[in-house]
Amino acid sequence: MHSGGTMKDLGTLGGDYAAAAGINNAGQVVGTSVVQKDASYPVSAFIYQNGVMSKLPGWSDDSSGAAAINQKGQVTGFAWDGGEKAFLYTDGSMRKLGSVGELLSWGTALNKLGQVVGHLGEPPDPVMFGFVYADGVMRDLNTLIDPALGWVVRDAVGINDAGQIAAWGCRGDECGGLLLQLASPVPEPRATAMLMAGLALLGLAWRSRKFSAAYRRA
Repeated sequence: MHSGGTMKDLGTLGGDYAAAAGINNAGQVVGTSVVQKDASYPVSAFIYQNGVMSKLPGWSDDSSGAAAINQKGQVTGFAWDGGEKAFLYTDGSMRKLGSVGELLSWGTALNKLGQVVGHLGEPPDPVMFGFVYADGVMRDLNTLIDPALGWVVRDAVGINDAGQIAAWGCRGDECGGLLLQLASPVPEPRATAMLMAGLALLGLAWRSRKFSAAYRRA
């Protein structure tokens, strides 16, 4: 962690390395750490606060990882449940967010409302879809957009407090960044939908094979 012009080693949960993935304004850091010396597995989600790294409690001791933390100290990531599944950690308890169909799910980002986004499926598997979790329900983002636009949302990587979602998607061989807008920052279950007037393609487009390669490098 870099603060005040100095770099601080956060340590590990007992293994040889750890990777930080998110930080909030309170200086709480989350990420993933190996838990045994001279091993690369198992790994566990951690939270670093008040100078101490602690294992994030979950429903499995097999494997977990944290990806993001909001200003309330809520955390999202994945934990093992016969396969990786997204979670939302709040005030000491871990909530399973489930999945859609039989796909794996990974939480990648969340906002102050506890709305979570991520992806279904595991990279570089081409069968990947972005999701949003709100009002206790996980939804494939592709069920919330107009199919006539031709876009397939493959991953969601960020969500702000206004309900804007940064995502990746493909339309034919073109793949690139997308900006999606929830109908309401605090949507009712019946009103959770995407306003496609707020859809934008950001930057350049890549061929789908390059899109998959970007996941392999991550």
